[in-house]
Amino acid sequence: MSAGFNQLEESPEEEEEHNTSITDKKQGRSCFGCFCDMRRAVIILSALGILGAIVSVVINYFLLFEPARDEVLDNDSDTKQQLDDLFAISMVLAGLSVVGFSLSIIGGVKFNQVLVIVNTIYMPIGFAVNQVFSFSAASDIEGFDYGFSSMIGPLIGIVMAVFVHVSFVKEIRDGIMSEKNYEREKQSCCCV
Repeated sequence: MSAGFNQLEESPEEEEEHNTSITDKKQGRSCFGCFCDMRRAVIILSALGILGAIVSVVINYFLLFEPARDEVLDNDSDTKQQLDDLFAISMVLAGLSVVGFSLSIIGGVKFNQVLVIVNTIYMPIGFAVNQVFSFSAASDIEGFDYGFSSMIGPLIGIVMAVFVHVSFVKEIRDGIMSEKNYEREKQSCCCV
């Protein structure tokens, strides 16, 4: 009876081979099921976030603030001051976004979850603050056109970025994603 039991038992070499093949398989998620690993997704979306913050300042200035300023009469200095204040706030928020996304890039490159968490917390807060000021300005300043349709694109981007950041941090905490096992987790739809 013991001979039959020993035949079912794996030898140490077979057991090691079996465990290696299990751990050699990718364990982490892929960004939206097929694109890339979460580390690359954090780095790519953060780079796009930096670009988006810079572009939004330019677009807001030329398409929102300047046209609204042009419609304001020269003697309405209060409204012009409100527009200037709103533009200053949008510049500060964009600058903070650049800093936050830069921290996420560094955190992604160095597998540092704290740096990624900082931006994960900032993104929805910065988005909410920006929306509050923009909607407030739209109701207070004549000629300043900002509606719900203006927030849909940024909202989708923030939700996607937060999801990716949280997934990356979870993979680091679960031991799935680290410098040691990144070769196993590496995935890309276009550049690996």
